[in-house]
Amino acid sequence: MSGFVDFVMAKRTDAKAILKSIPNAGAKWPSVEWKWCFRPELAALLGILRNWPKKSKLKDKELDELEEQIPEVGTAQSDTIDEETSAMMGEAVYGVAGILWQFPPGLIELVAQINVKDDPEIAKNWHKYYDQCEPEELVELIQNLRELCQKANKEKKCVFLLDNCAY
Repeated sequence: MSGFVDFVMAKRTDAKAILKSIPNAGAKWPSVEWKWCFRPELAALLGILRNWPKKSKLKDKELDELEEQIPEVGTAQSDTIDEETSAMMGEAVYGVAGILWQFPPGLIELVAQINVKDDPEIAKNWHKYYDQCEPEELVELIQNLRELCQKANKEKKCVFLLDNCAY
């Protein structure tokens, strides 16, 4: 169970190529590898940054709405048959090798604009919704994402979250 994901900066038109590159997206595009960060965690970060510096408690409905703003742009099929699902369906069902989500432009902009001095406080707030990492680790992730988002803004590119589904 790895749980690793990649945050990848690329052109929107590279989405299919990113999925085909699993598990090596970072070899072709600027990326940040991380662990256990998925769409719900990004939705929480979006909610926190939209209201920053005001601290807010995000409700489940609000988090669901924020999550919908982070669209899935594709999946990659595995060449491995999912035995459990196949047994339930009565036919061969292949597993998923990867799922790709796209940061909305507003999230890229908000992350790119995070002031370094706010990193620890944002991480502390984010930890309430993303407890797989300690706040100190989230500071590192915020720093890495800020650099990637700043570069994406400068180059007018997208940022994707690639889940390699290797659990």
